[in-house]
Amino acid sequence: STSSWYTYRMATPASHVDLERLYHQTEADAGEYDVPPAFATPGVPIPGYEDWPLGVPTPGTTCTGACPTPEHPTRYGPDCECEHTITMHLNISEKRLIYAGGHCHAPSCID
Repeated sequence: STSSWYTYRMATPASHVDLERLYHQTEADAGEYDVPPAFATPGVPIPGYEDWPLGVPTPGTTCTGACPTPEHPTRYGPDCECEHTITMHLNISEKRLIYAGGHCHAPSCID
């Protein structure tokens, strides 16, 4: 019966430790994060970065190769490769983080 199961559970020492789960989303709990283009394009504003200067990588973007610079904002060499890193800082206390996972739905995330 339910009462005997409950009594058994209470009388038996735990063989494990509770695993608290923390769930936090980016973008003020919107559920997804939009990765901006690596560089602004002349005449095409980037949402959220409308006044971003030409030839300067957007925040979180690192590039190698012959990519745009402020002096050459339209240069895209065949070896220009960029990567965008999303960084988040979450402060918690009296917890031990054992797993953090993310996911991406953008076509560039699917190999």
